[in-house]
Amino acid sequence: MQNISDKAKLEYLNNLLETDLNFKIEFFKYFNLQEKVATSYKNNDLKTITEEIYEVLNDANLELYISDCRCGHGGYYDYYEEDISDELCEDLFLETVKEIDGDIKKGDFYQALFVLVAIGKAIDLKPSVDDEYGLIYDYDEILSMYHYDLISKYTAKLKEANLSLEDSKEFILFLLDNSTTSDELEKFEELFSLLITSKDMVLFVSPNISAFHINMQLKILNLLEDDQAYIDTAKQFYKENNNIAHKLLKKLNEVSIYQEYEVIAKECFEKNDSCFVSEIFQVITYDKSKVFYLELLRYKVLNHHNIDEYILYKKYLDEKEIITLQDKLCSGWSYDYCIKILEYEKRYDKILHLAQSEKSININTVLKPIKFIYPKECLEIIIDNCNRLMNDFGKNRDRYNKICNLLIIMVKVPNVKNDIDVYIKTTLTNRKPKLPALIDELTKARLI
Repeated sequence: MQNISDKAKLEYLNNLLETDLNFKIEFFKYFNLQEKVATSYKNNDLKTITEEIYEVLNDANLELYISDCRCGHGGYYDYYEEDISDELCEDLFLETVKEIDGDIKKGDFYQALFVLVAIGKAIDLKPSVDDEYGLIYDYDEILSMYHYDLISKYTAKLKEANLSLEDSKEFILFLLDNSTTSDELEKFEELFSLLITSKDMVLFVSPNISAFHINMQLKILNLLEDDQAYIDTAKQFYKENNNIAHKLLKKLNEVSIYQEYEVIAKECFEKNDSCFVSEIFQVITYDKSKVFYLELLRYKVLNHHNIDEYILYKKYLDEKEIITLQDKLCSGWSYDYCIKILEYEKRYDKILHLAQSEKSININTVLKPIKFIYPKECLEIIIDNCNRLMNDFGKNRDRYNKICNLLIIMVKVPNVKNDIDVYIKTTLTNRKPKLPALIDELTKARLI
């Protein structure tokens, strides 16, 4: 709808209001409901407000958001799909957000929080819409994301307000009293993190710690400096939640419980190696956990492509194991890593073999360590690639530039400059018809 002017939209809307009775009824019903939401919460009836908001969310007319529509035999048969999520949410919550903003400006943060809780409860009731044209991906998800954004903006404003301890306690009690599950409280985790920072607040909420979502429980226990309770709580959830697993491993390391750390680290690594390997490797030592340490290191060597880790790992292998590892690394897709290893090992014959047999590798990378050792062989590889470029269908400056860059690789290698000059004169410039663009590129590259 971005390509349609506001004037055109208003004219189209006005025409529908004048000619389509059903649309007119839906239109006024929609805004009447919004007005109800905008005013009814002043009676402090959370249930009523929740129901009113749910009615708005459950009554959204998505056909208002179909653009470029044309009518066939009794219905739409062509329309332009676009993401209407932001526009839909802004329309649904237009008046409600105005009231929240107004309360915040007046310093009535409690009233604004009241409505934010009601919105969350209305979304939890699973409102639905008729979306036969597939205009939105997941209605619950977009509503929840919009609600989260509202809470985040509200929390930022609350941060500026510098609430008193008593006000903070009142807010927390309200959220605890009006939430039936930890998932409901999780939506306000950012707000809790703002409010629960002092020792007084931590002690105030600690009797109700089990009501909070696990992330908030761990934060409270951390502030209470109760390491054992933190560990015991995290151990209940770490197998299903990688974030909690990271926190548990960090705490075990902080309090130096190595043996338990190793047991849980092995579980985490076996379940999700890429997610945990770097973190765990910083703690596990060869002296205390030889087998596990080498397993972690081998994984890093095979997957992270760090030459220093390869050099470290090599110290623990015999000669046969080293050759097997090198062959494994060079059978994958990271030829740059393979070349670094082979260069470090001075296996120049293996690099030459790769250069001769693999057509998809970076020629400059693979020839750099061996061009002074095998100059004739390397020049043959360069010329072979140049000929292939010349013989491929469609000649252009980009291709000529690639040819020049290939030849430049060998220009400063002793005893091959004359061979390059001969190749240019006999194969590249001695052609009929002439290729002036190729000659121009060779001249720019100072090859002729």
